[in-house]
Amino acid sequence: MTFPIIAFALAMGMVSTATASTITCESTNGKRKHCNISGDGSVSLKKQLSKSSCVEDETWGRDMQGIWVDKGCRGQFTFTASQPSGQSVASGSGGSSFGPGQTVVITGATGNAVDAVALTDGPGRGGVVGRVGNDRLMTVDNCDGDYCHVRTTTGASTAGWIAKRYLRAR
Repeated sequence: MTFPIIAFALAMGMVSTATASTITCESTNGKRKHCNISGDGSVSLKKQLSKSSCVEDETWGRDMQGIWVDKGCRGQFTFTASQPSGQSVASGSGGSSFGPGQTVVITGATGNAVDAVALTDGPGRGGVVGRVGNDRLMTVDNCDGDYCHVRTTTGASTAGWIAKRYLRAR
């Protein structure tokens, strides 16, 4: 009886299918390096291979070119490509578009920490200017490729660039 329910959920777009792959990406001589990945999805550090620390949005992250590592970070990363279901998650490859003044919700961050997602000083850059967590309401100022410049709607003023993969239309 389970199979018909899963088949129905897949057909209705209620379940997200995903494919995971492991990518080794290494910064040598402390220099920044990009490792190509394609498509929308999430990236996580599976295993640190270096003595130098690997800290998301400081010594490794994801931008329009793929996974980047810097300052001696070497690691194995899990890339989970997703096929969005039902939800309107934006991506640079055909997802929903966001417009100025639109309210969005932060989603898809690893864990539920209030500082789970970094806001950066430019689209795809690693200079962290603030952090926000899942379910935080933000207002879109403008978008550039796979990134949008957002600001908080309430509370302490926080603004910066964030990957569209972390945004959901409200």
